[in-house]
Amino acid sequence: MREFYRRWILGKPWLAVLPVLLVTGYLAVAQLPHFRLAAGSSTLVLEGDDSYRVYEDTRSWFTDDDYVLVAVQPPGAWTPDGVAMVAQLTTEIAALDGIERVLSPATVPLFLSRADGRIEVAVLTDEAVDLDKAREELTTSEVYVRNVISDDGSKFNLLAYLRDPPQNAALPRDAEENVDARRAFERSVVRDVRRVLAAYRERGATIHASGLPTISVDMVDYIEHDIVWFGGAVALFLLGALFVFFRRPRFVILPLATCLITVVTVMGLMVLLRVETTVVTSNVSSLLFIIGMAHSIHIVVAYREVRGAHPDQPYRDALATTVGRVWRPCLYTALTTAAGFLSLLFADVAPVRQFAWTMAAGTMFAFGVSLVFLPAALSLLPPTVEKPLAETSRRSILSHLAGIATQRRPAVYAVALLAAAGAGWGMSRLRVDTSFIDYFVPSTEVHQGIKWVDQVGGTMTLEVIFEGGEGAYWLKAENFAAIAALHDWFDAQPEVGKTMSLASVERYGRRIATAVMPFAKNMPPQALFFFFAQQARAQGRPEAVAEATSMVLSRERDDAGKLIPRRTRVQARIKETTVDLRREAFLARLRAFLDADPALADRKPIVTGMFQLFTRMLETVVGSQVRSFGLVFIGCAIMLIILMRHLGAGLLMMVPNLLPIALVLGTMGATGITLDIMTITIASVSLGIAVDSAIHYVTRFRHEVRRSGDFASAAARAHRSIGRAILYTALTVIAGFLVLTMSRFTPTIYFGALVGVAMVTGLLANLILLPALLLTFRPFRREAGTEDEASADWPALIALGLPLSGAGRPGVQRDADTLRRHVVRAAAELRSAPHAAGAERRRDALQALVLAARLHFPAVTRGWEEGVSDVAALLARERTGRVVKLTRIAVRRLAEYL
Repeated sequence: MREFYRRWILGKPWLAVLPVLLVTGYLAVAQLPHFRLAAGSSTLVLEGDDSYRVYEDTRSWFTDDDYVLVAVQPPGAWTPDGVAMVAQLTTEIAALDGIERVLSPATVPLFLSRADGRIEVAVLTDEAVDLDKAREELTTSEVYVRNVISDDGSKFNLLAYLRDPPQNAALPRDAEENVDARRAFERSVVRDVRRVLAAYRERGATIHASGLPTISVDMVDYIEHDIVWFGGAVALFLLGALFVFFRRPRFVILPLATCLITVVTVMGLMVLLRVETTVVTSNVSSLLFIIGMAHSIHIVVAYREVRGAHPDQPYRDALATTVGRVWRPCLYTALTTAAGFLSLLFADVAPVRQFAWTMAAGTMFAFGVSLVFLPAALSLLPPTVEKPLAETSRRSILSHLAGIATQRRPAVYAVALLAAAGAGWGMSRLRVDTSFIDYFVPSTEVHQGIKWVDQVGGTMTLEVIFEGGEGAYWLKAENFAAIAALHDWFDAQPEVGKTMSLASVERYGRRIATAVMPFAKNMPPQALFFFFAQQARAQGRPEAVAEATSMVLSRERDDAGKLIPRRTRVQARIKETTVDLRREAFLARLRAFLDADPALADRKPIVTGMFQLFTRMLETVVGSQVRSFGLVFIGCAIMLIILMRHLGAGLLMMVPNLLPIALVLGTMGATGITLDIMTITIASVSLGIAVDSAIHYVTRFRHEVRRSGDFASAAARAHRSIGRAILYTALTVIAGFLVLTMSRFTPTIYFGALVGVAMVTGLLANLILLPALLLTFRPFRREAGTEDEASADWPALIALGLPLSGAGRPGVQRDADTLRRHVVRAAAELRSAPHAAGAERRRDALQALVLAARLHFPAVTRGWEEGVSDVAALLARERTGRVVKLTRIAVRRLAEYL
């Protein structure tokens, strides 16, 4: 495999570079322009959830949720000018293309507001209407208050219902063409409504829009804005960070190009395979940038280290050595990161499952591109001259961290325990709830709209539907009383802004009827509805009762087209601005109330609505992640044990990986950030980040232990080598993701900030806590000093024999430099010797060293013998192994020659 790589990737780099560029270019030009972001109810529900199908059915039974809520407070609200402004606003919105009808205080029928006291139907703009009476009627009407007007009457509410969007009837509803048409239609309507609102805002009105269409449109717009603008900003920040670290254009441009190839290819394939980008999967590009950048930085750091240590090595051999050094730990990190993402498959929400598959596949693709494209592209450029590994200001920081890990282990453990305790306290405050208003920063129009509309009557709908079968369930007195009791229960809940049911219609109708006929006060509800139906027919408006009950009675018709409602509902609008909104607890209280009343429970009521669907999704997603995370953690531990082929090392590596996850979740709990469909993915990301750095560090630490046999020096050398790559990766990613905190979309802000917490914690845990654990438990003590023929310590072992006594004599330094060149040459011969047949070649190489010593350094033979004795004594204290035995033989023979 290594020979294939040298021959076809490094030997013929264009064969690797050109196809990658062509495929990426095709996807960028042919597929990325079709990129689309999905938002709406279908992306926020459980996959295959029966309650979602019921919810979809209810849209045909009753009026649906596709309406824009407009809350307005005109200057001089209850003056003729203020009322005229509301009426004009209603007319302009109703005239918009895409609006079917508008429910407005300016158009709803009023019965008790005429100035002459007569009980007749009127509207707010009629000259005969007394505005004071109209205000009283609207604010005391069980139908109108908190529906089209606020409790105090200062704010008016308009419900602009959207008509059916243009669809291709020959295609399925979920076909791409129809989905795109619906989204374009929704966006057009929302923008037209906001354009109208802007004109009234200039006239002094306080006015905002809300509702599911506006939330969906704004969510898509903000995410698309972030992907485009913040994607470019992150790339610029990463470019600057790479230039600070590496100072050479090739080490800045090529890693960025490698990451862009990964992102463009994966996003292009998502478009090609029609994988929708949702609120959840919108972070795919950012995460793939992280993963690809980590691989690239490790490759660049390893290449510079190899070139600095072996400047005479052929260029492509140096690249091959680089890849040989990093491919295994990079593969391990890719596998464990993919496993972390695959843990999200336990969720039943389609976007989360898509995110899991996409990130797992993208992670492995990023590994492949980094190991193929970047070295091949480097081989097309002339070789660079690199300095040998030495201390710099940045590496001094790493040496200081190594000193803390080796010399202050009790303090390290104490700080880690305190951090874990703080994280535990924060996690105890973690909540599995969220509100849509929390998705947007306070300065955004959608946030202000939700907040303003909630003061009028709430945003998110929750429904309890009763099926009447062949007869009308609500016509029985006990059943109607049960519906009224449910209505009153909703009204008593602080989370509910407005409740609509037959009870609200009946109560408002009774007040009107009582004003005409005092005996109507005690009329049964069924008789009251019959009375209004008779009056409506008498006045030539037989549809009036159907219009009044359209929101609470279903719209089924028989074969003759006659309206025969068989279902009724109690609909509540939930205030998203409720302090400490607990969705699951609210639904539990509702179910308990329904079960306690036989008149309700016997009818098997259907609880549905976007509030219920969203809560069910949150409960299932977070619950499945909490239940499965332990299994995933155990799975990652087993994988690390298998990959490292060492039980103790695998278990130790998992200890520091717990800390970043715990601190991220603890930070969320302490700061009030709730677990939801987006923030739940941060735990998997944190696990992948921490494991990646741990694998790279332990792999290098093990190599250094095998070379020197000294654990403390192995930690110091690992910090100076792989520690740089870990540090560069962490600082680069942190710098890039801090840009995301400037977004207007709160989940993006949380993602950037919490990934930063994970990176900082993972950096410290893997450069301080992990080395301290390795030094305490010494998992590789049986391997100490047993490095095989690939060891780079042969020159160091032989250099121990260089006498210190000759350092001050003339010519000694020149002869010592000559000898060192022979040492390096002999060491290269020793490294190239196959393990099975290396003894004879090692002996020959040492004989060549003896001859070189006698020729160039005859005056210090005695010192050489003393050095050989020191080497033999050092080796005698180590555990025996094949390579150590060969080394002892070689050293004894060297002593004989001397």
